Amino acid sequence: MLPILVQRAGQGDEDAWTELVRRYNPMLRSIARSLRLTAEEGGLDAEIVRSERDRLLWQAVDDLPAHQRKLMLLLSRGPKPSYQQVAQVMAMPVGSIGPTRARALQRLRDLLTERGVSADTLDPMA
Repeated sequence: MLPILVQRAGQGDEDAWTELVRRYNPMLRSIARSLRLTAEEGGLDAEIVRSERDRLLWQAVDDLPAHQRKLMLLLSRGPKPSYQQVAQVMAMPVGSIGPTRARALQRLRDLLTERGVSADTLDPMA
């Protein structure tokens, strides 16, 4: 199975690449950390890892319910808007922003967990 997965990834199959990253990224990071290697010394291209992490995260954001997706997009762009500005754009009370954000973050964690994405994959310091 692994040779086929590697072959498919080498041929540009995005799903195969995602599966390889999901399976082996935490292990490679762990080995590099145990040897006190930097990402570059451990053979991990930080930009590729960061790009894959971002792709997985934004893919999950796209799958949020519309109002949660809109809120997360609004809060993730710079400069960071005030809650008053967010309330205006979202047409919601200021007091609802925090709880809605918390539910969106929990839903993102759930979506990523369902897809086999570990916290190590998303943590740039892991």
